[in-house]
Amino acid sequence: MDLQDQGESVGEIQFINIISMNNPRDNKGFNKHSQYLWYRIGSLRRTEIKIPVELCFYVLREKLLPTFKIYILLKMTCSGKDRITGFEKEVYSEYCGYNTIRGFENHLRKLTQLNWIGFNRKSKIYHIRGFEFIQKQLKLSSRTGFWFSITDMQSFDGIIYGAVIGYLSKSQGKKQRIDPEKGRSNQVLCKSPGFYPISSRALAKILNVSNSTASKMKQRAEEVGSIQIKRKRIIEPATHDVYKRLKETYPKEYLPVMVWKHLFYRRLPDLVKPELKYGTRKKFDQ
Repeated sequence: MDLQDQGESVGEIQFINIISMNNPRDNKGFNKHSQYLWYRIGSLRRTEIKIPVELCFYVLREKLLPTFKIYILLKMTCSGKDRITGFEKEVYSEYCGYNTIRGFENHLRKLTQLNWIGFNRKSKIYHIRGFEFIQKQLKLSSRTGFWFSITDMQSFDGIIYGAVIGYLSKSQGKKQRIDPEKGRSNQVLCKSPGFYPISSRALAKILNVSNSTASKMKQRAEEVGSIQIKRKRIIEPATHDVYKRLKETYPKEYLPVMVWKHLFYRRLPDLVKPELKYGTRKKFDQ
């Protein structure tokens, strides 16, 4: 066995283990199903794709994350069109952790309603639309994307959260480099390179979710390693001199601080550093 074959075998074993983690059940046919899915992916030689970040914003705002996961899975395991037989539906359902194929079929139906997947009733063939088609349909123009690996599918939600949050952090850094005066308020909040403030309140407003949901998104993204978070608090004696210094140092939107037991107390926005690989491209579907 040469090194390439050995690497592919190790990758296959690793991938089957990852699929097993996705599947909550223990049935005898699952190993056969996981091997079949690995064969589909291996035959395409496409274990990574670049997903448009702007599309991720849309997916989260419209509460389409589970449906988007099915779309990405099909896009990475199909050559662009497929009949998607009953057996394949069973394989995909088990991979996604559904007890029956009904959950998978519901998301597949939703994708056809969105026209992200086309269906020819005569030939019974599904056509997986490309990112270019979907972005044009939704009037999305940004060419920034991030690299996603099929081996991270079990962490799909956290990866998508991290892609959006990390992009916002990168945008903060870009704003500071272009206009240092505007970026001064962020600079006083973070001393570590690559970390920029992303508050749960701001994230909630951008994604049209509650503050608690936005906070859970950040926690999940941190959990899967798609972002790093540093949490910052102010706890200082409640004196006039201290308050004057804080007022001069921190942006006015983060003050006034609260007084509790003769101490100034204020939690500042979490400092976020992206851990995903971003890039731009003329076309996503190449």
